[in-house]
Amino acid sequence: MIILGAGGHSIEVLDILIEEIPKNEIVFFDNTIKENNLLFNEFTIHNSLNSISTSQTNFVLGIGGIHLRRKLTLLALKNKLKYTGIRSKSASIGKFQNTIDSTVDIMKNVTISSSVIIGKGTLLNRNVNIHHDVVIGDFCELAPGCQVLGNVNVGCNVFIGAGAIILPNIKVEDNAIIGAGSIVTKNVAANITVIGNPAKKISNE
Repeated sequence: MIILGAGGHSIEVLDILIEEIPKNEIVFFDNTIKENNLLFNEFTIHNSLNSISTSQTNFVLGIGGIHLRRKLTLLALKNKLKYTGIRSKSASIGKFQNTIDSTVDIMKNVTISSSVIIGKGTLLNRNVNIHHDVVIGDFCELAPGCQVLGNVNVGCNVFIGAGAIILPNIKVEDNAIIGAGSIVTKNVAANITVIGNPAKKISNE
């Protein structure tokens, strides 16, 4: 298994992978380094996908940040690698009418209710809580401890900061950013940033 990225988030990904995959079958990729290196003195960090054994065909993302995750995914797919998500054994996932793409990363202690749809490439970080009848689009990032309550619709490329709460029946459109600790009480338009309690717009980029 290839972990794309070798920073802080990749360590949390590694903690989940080694529950199911032997250590000697895990390598890292980081094209920002000049030469191959070691993580924890035992896991090779490659600076080129071409230097990784052709027996390694699957990859997971070991990096946060919506745009970096997309960029690394496109690079790996171009190199004919197979994209897969990770699922922590400590996650709790509802048993009814869920559609969760196989590339979604579900980190430790995540709770997902039934009747939830989550698109490809999305990251659910530690202790995220998603309630019933929620739709989340592609390549979103939900930071640790945020809560998405019932009947919420989240678009694509949305970032939800740590500890934020989205109240029921809210729509968050594409490319929005919700600041850490914010409480979202109204719909959030595309391409804006909201922060605070209640969350209010601070930019229009």
